Amino acid sequence: MRAQVVLHAARGRSNARIARETGLHLDTVRTWRNRFAALGLTGLAERKRSGRPPRFTALQVAQVKALACRLPFDAGAPLSRWSCPELAREAMVRDIATFVSASTVRRWLAQDTLKDEKTSIQARCRCHPTLAAGQARAMRVNHTYGRGGALTYLAAYDVHHARVFGRTEARTGIDPFLALVAQFMSQEPYTSAKRVFWVVDNGSSHHGKKAADRLTAAFPNTVLVHTPVHASWLNQVEIFFSVVQRKVVAPNDFTDLACATWPHIAGCSEQGAV
Repeated sequence: MRAQVVLHAARGRSNARIARETGLHLDTVRTWRNRFAALGLTGLAERKRSGRPPRFTALQVAQVKALACRLPFDAGAPLSRWSCPELAREAMVRDIATFVSASTVRRWLAQDTLKDEKTSIQARCRCHPTLAAGQARAMRVNHTYGRGGALTYLAAYDVHHARVFGRTEARTGIDPFLALVAQFMSQEPYTSAKRVFWVVDNGSSHHGKKAADRLTAAFPNTVLVHTPVHASWLNQVEIFFSVVQRKVVAPNDFTDLACATWPHIAGCSEQGAV
């Protein structure tokens, strides 16, 4: 529309005539002609708007996050995962929001971090102690630290009873994974269940048919199910890992690995159930 105003003006037409033919207000036509006369094409670029930025309801934010957790294939798109600009466009197509930017979508998703694995718990000893928040002062955490090693936290989530079984290991691997399965399967009702489905991502400790055969050989009533290769973060236990990362091991100030063990930081039982 702004280009049309410039083209009409180049033909020598008056502001009033341009306003009538384009359907714009006379003041708008006058403003754009003055900007073009002073700055050229750069004067027609969008300027920062004053006033309060757009506000979104909690429902709109939740709908965009739910859309991010769905396969684009379900919407007829030949993609394995939405990008933030694609999510923003899809949200407008679905009338979730009149307009939402890719940066806003990126910020919403970063707040939850639902698609990042959080299996490594590091012991970081800050070079200076952390200062608690005070009146008109945020908590202060020193950015330099010494590394005290890392533990691997493994967890299994019972979707029927909303129970989490967890354990810490020195590293990941086949044996630590089987130890988690043994901890889980040694309890009722899993021991005597006809079938127990284990939904896992495509990590090296439980990848492929060999892992499925190995698990069935050790526990005949288990069935290993892999999530799609490009959607391993759909594994529901990843959400639990994210909660642990944000609410338990942040800001990650542990003097040694003994302080970073799961029973210590969460106060759970020796079995690791919470």
